Amino acid sequence: MSSDTLSLVNRLAPEILSMIFICSLPEVGVPSLHESPLILLQVCQYWRNVAYTTPELWTTLNFHLRPATLSPRALLSLWLDRSGILPIDFRMEIEGSGEVLTTIFTNFHRFRALDISVGYIFIKYLRGIRRGPVNASALESLTIADSTWEADYDSLKGRITTPKLHHLTLRGPGLALPILSLDFHKLRSLTVDEGIVLSTYTNLINDLRQCDCLEELQLSLCSPILHPADEIPGGPLSFPQLRKFCVVVDTERDPRPFLAALRLPKLEDLEIRRYKAHFFSGLLYADYMEPLILPVTPRLRSLTLGYFTDGDVYEGVIGSPPINQYRLPDLLRKLPTLESLTIHEGRLSNRFIDSLIPSPNSLEQDVILPVLSKLTLRHAQFAWDPIIRFVAARSPREKEANRWRTLRTLMAVECHPNIPMENHHKDMLNAICQESGQAFRWVYNISPIN
Repeated sequence: MSSDTLSLVNRLAPEILSMIFICSLPEVGVPSLHESPLILLQVCQYWRNVAYTTPELWTTLNFHLRPATLSPRALLSLWLDRSGILPIDFRMEIEGSGEVLTTIFTNFHRFRALDISVGYIFIKYLRGIRRGPVNASALESLTIADSTWEADYDSLKGRITTPKLHHLTLRGPGLALPILSLDFHKLRSLTVDEGIVLSTYTNLINDLRQCDCLEELQLSLCSPILHPADEIPGGPLSFPQLRKFCVVVDTERDPRPFLAALRLPKLEDLEIRRYKAHFFSGLLYADYMEPLILPVTPRLRSLTLGYFTDGDVYEGVIGSPPINQYRLPDLLRKLPTLESLTIHEGRLSNRFIDSLIPSPNSLEQDVILPVLSKLTLRHAQFAWDPIIRFVAARSPREKEANRWRTLRTLMAVECHPNIPMENHHKDMLNAICQESGQAFRWVYNISPIN
């Protein structure tokens, strides 16, 4: 920046310059001498003073990508000092970073979001604190990952109090959960990652029964210690406020008893993914979906399927016959309110796409997904010709009023390079856009090759 330009900028009032500085913050708060806020301290004394007196610049700190030339303890102290009374979002893999723990525990009440790895050093430090429970009174979001299986977590039960915690993510074995004094009734969002054990399946169910205010739940049923095929202790599992549910199922286990025990009366967004895409069993996607979808068909608006294949739709799996005769098109027919369908990491057959295309004489009650407005194919494998036929049949027309012509968005993103869009496909989609009076739009890009 030239001296003349800098002179003009320095005529701005501190309040305006402060607002400009806040807009310059990177999306990921990884500290760097070449990005805001640290680079602002190097321009001139005026900028340094404005930056130091703008607390909003110092409320997010991410050390997952730790710069080797910067001291984590010094930077954390700087952020805590300059953020004033504002709460801080702090993410760091602190295992092996004992020098930071004193600062963290002294200022636990300042953290609004915390992403930590819990292991020997963390547990040793926590055990050495003699002044009672650690107060995490401002903590609203916590991601906690175990880095050891051998720590004595039970002896530290309830040592960290989290009265305002609304969002909880558990990674690793999940054995560190007892150190939290946690009110499950206040949780709004819960993620239970792959590999979680939570000691026993019964403990997991008991914890989930307390989460009666959950609005979002991501649950993995892939842990070797969890047995979804077992009877659910205590009967049905109800989440009366849950609107978004993502479940990761393992094709080596039967998740249907667990899924059938769920009661999700307000579910609007459902995502089902399989953990091992390369291994197939007799369980088909319709088998997973049936106990979840049928009770909530009046409300479901969005459905995402991951690791979805042709065999799930029609042919079944060779050598392992389907457990029941449900097929995905038949089940989709029972979802009259579905507005968004996403296939992630999937393979679509021409027959499946054609099954979603209404015939010219179709009555409204015969159309599959009559209000579908968005189709998203991400990392998917498919042929373009049936997709074009589907779009042509379902997208709106200026002079036609068929009620099922509701498709307004086609997203084909991160597609495999082996299925490029030809020029004539682009021309056809552009023509459909014009015929719809620009009511329809499409997006296409190819996944980068590693």
